[in-house]
Amino acid sequence: MPQFYLIENPYHDYAIALIEHLQRKWQLQPICIYTRPAERRQFAPHHPLLQSPLCRQSHQVEASTLSHFATLVADHFDCVGVLPVVEESVINAARLAAALGVFGQRLEVIERFRNKYALKDYLRGRCDLRLNQSRLVRCAEDVLAQPIPQRFVLKPNSGTASRHIYFGEGRPQRGALEAYFRAAGAGTYVLE
Repeated sequence: MPQFYLIENPYHDYAIALIEHLQRKWQLQPICIYTRPAERRQFAPHHPLLQSPLCRQSHQVEASTLSHFATLVADHFDCVGVLPVVEESVINAARLAAALGVFGQRLEVIERFRNKYALKDYLRGRCDLRLNQSRLVRCAEDVLAQPIPQRFVLKPNSGTASRHIYFGEGRPQRGALEAYFRAAGAGTYVLE
């Protein structure tokens, strides 16, 4: 059975370099999984390697069906790993690897690290740690509905790579908060 590895949304220079390295060193080919059609159309054409024979297969897959997809592919190939190339792909890589039985870390541990609030709540209940207060918010009204610390931070609960961070001091203006939420997008945020 041919060996392969899975890689999600590999249209980054870093991913291309990894694909080339794994081919050179171990003659491994990826099965490329694309979970964001618009990004694939925009970025994949800039990387001809992704359409070359160096890539074993390419598939457009709904993120919610990745585990099922992995088991279908595993019927035909021997999976040696799942390669996350950007922080946003770590949780999907963990789910794929768990479905394939190639991952050493428990999936619930990885998932906990993708939910900042749940991680802190988990630690508060099990460890003798001093953690800052935090709460979940979705909009400016949620932020202003309760007392706010003199200095605070707003960040996406599942955020990655230190993006969409709001540093505040004192009581923030509603307009500034609304602008932050518009720019950061819909979702759940941690205020701490």
